Amino acid sequence: MTSLISASPTADKPKVVLMIAVWGPSYIQQFLDLSLRTLLSPGNLPALAASCDCTFLFLTHEKDRPTFLEHPVFQQLSNYCATDFLDISDITYPGNYSTTLTLAYERGMRRSGEEMTKTYFIYLVSDYIMADGSLRSLIPHMQNGVSGITAGNFQVIKEDTESWFRRQIDPRSGVIRLAPRDMVRYALWHLHPITVANFADNMLSHNMYCNRLFWRVDEDTMIGRFYLRHMLCIRPERDDYTIGASCDYSFIPEMCSSGNVVHLDDSDAYFVLELQPLMHELKYIAPGPFSPPVLAEHLSQWTTAEHRDNANIPVIFHASDLPAKLGEAIEKSARFVHDTAALLPATCQPSRSHPYWNFAVEAISRSRAFGTNAVFTFKSIRDLAPTSPRDWLTIPNLHYLYLNYFGQGTRVYPWSPLWHDIRVLHSFIKDLQCHTERQVLVVSEHANRFTDTLVRANVPNWKFLSLTSVLREALQSDVPFEQAFIFLYINEIQHLPRFLTQIADLMCEGAQIIIHMTANERNLPPHSLQNTLSQFSHLFFLPNFRIEKTNFVSSTPRMNCTYHIKQMFQRLGFNPSPRRVGLSLGYMLALFLMIFFDNMRCLLLPSRGGAATSGFITIRVHHHEQSGHQGEAVQRAA
Repeated sequence: MTSLISASPTADKPKVVLMIAVWGPSYIQQFLDLSLRTLLSPGNLPALAASCDCTFLFLTHEKDRPTFLEHPVFQQLSNYCATDFLDISDITYPGNYSTTLTLAYERGMRRSGEEMTKTYFIYLVSDYIMADGSLRSLIPHMQNGVSGITAGNFQVIKEDTESWFRRQIDPRSGVIRLAPRDMVRYALWHLHPITVANFADNMLSHNMYCNRLFWRVDEDTMIGRFYLRHMLCIRPERDDYTIGASCDYSFIPEMCSSGNVVHLDDSDAYFVLELQPLMHELKYIAPGPFSPPVLAEHLSQWTTAEHRDNANIPVIFHASDLPAKLGEAIEKSARFVHDTAALLPATCQPSRSHPYWNFAVEAISRSRAFGTNAVFTFKSIRDLAPTSPRDWLTIPNLHYLYLNYFGQGTRVYPWSPLWHDIRVLHSFIKDLQCHTERQVLVVSEHANRFTDTLVRANVPNWKFLSLTSVLREALQSDVPFEQAFIFLYINEIQHLPRFLTQIADLMCEGAQIIIHMTANERNLPPHSLQNTLSQFSHLFFLPNFRIEKTNFVSSTPRMNCTYHIKQMFQRLGFNPSPRRVGLSLGYMLALFLMIFFDNMRCLLLPSRGGAATSGFITIRVHHHEQSGHQGEAVQRAA
């Protein structure tokens, strides 16, 4: 354990409030069925309750309270500590999870009133599976009067591991009791792809948005260095703090300014696993190993001083005794972090008014304006207009410039790399705007230019759903839809059969479904779009659906510029310097000219065939009674 300063003891029985922010039936059910059972293992909540005055506070929606009260495991929880509920429905912002979590935790702490600075708050996460003894390890630190405790963890594949964890439920007690080393051993065989992409010595892939790094020591041991650590437990030193960033960015520096913080660094003492679906954040994985300059460029955009210090603390995850070569591996990982730190700019990002938090605040205003449909919108150019010509190299101002010069929604300019692709989308927009009486279903897992434009049109006949919600829930509609738009990244194509069969009953006879497919934001090679579609063309041939026409937008070198231009604008705002400004502006001017002339060439001399940057597939719905064999075929395809 690493303590920053010596601590002073507190009362023999510290006051503890365990908080969990969870809402929505499926997430609550997962927490009650798995996570809560691990919290009830003897070395966790029962041990904590024996030494501390504990309250378990559920931060949730009032309508979801019966789901908790009726679950049998909840009754066991009541045997160990008091339970209470706090409604957070007014601060739940769809698509803005970290902001909701931060505001919910802060509301839970404020509820303690004058007792807040005398209370330890433990911040639990609903999809964490906790090893036995993890909460017990916090007791000595709380008794010694520390102000904060942080920890690190990693992800495993939910589809591969959930059934195994369910089999560990004790049939008599209903509790899941797992020794730390047994959990580590199992987890090392089921690492999530995003965890694997965080290994600094992985030659095959890396995480473009890395916030932690790992090294494999041997078959039973790995080292983790976390820029972003979980603020596991805090006793606020003051109650006049300011929240200017997400909880794992701001809580420790705001509430533990003395530095009286302990960083847990051994899985024997504390170990949790995070269960994530296989497809979680896969779009952030890029081929090849980490490049320290590129990694430093990314870290400079968001790391605070505390984040940089966090990476100096090695966390050991081990399924057996510590190996003899551990010291050598720790030294190797320290060199990598040190070499990366040498490439970082001297100025860190602030923990108050952090750029990411400013984005989140703007997203909240969109949530209030558009409700649940806000997740399908982008930042508006009107919301980002600079208030002063000074300090124009700030993130909002540069975003404003980016949107001004490239356009927003389906309004783009000929020097935009997306000009040809958006022109096709714009024709669909004009058709919809001329027929607002149509019942239209729009499905996308991510906000895009098309969904942003449609949501802002505020037409009541247009319904917006995420791909995840369509796949997870039984859909109902009072009025059948006449048209549907589906937006997919190419790596989401495997969900198409299940999705089409889910919405079939919602569509009227002869309804039109337009599927727009593109590569992800990293701009995969354009030829992968057509190659993948040809390899998975069988997914489109289902009994109730008939392909009517296809339309592909041919690629040119301009498409490789989209990602890099956006990154240059972001880097200027996060880390401005005269040299960087001059080089970036010169490079972007050259790109603009190249893109403009290339777009004009394609307009005057359209190419035939070749690779594609995006594709549109139009399908007609024809309802008829399926035979048993046809139904089975659809299920197999799904």
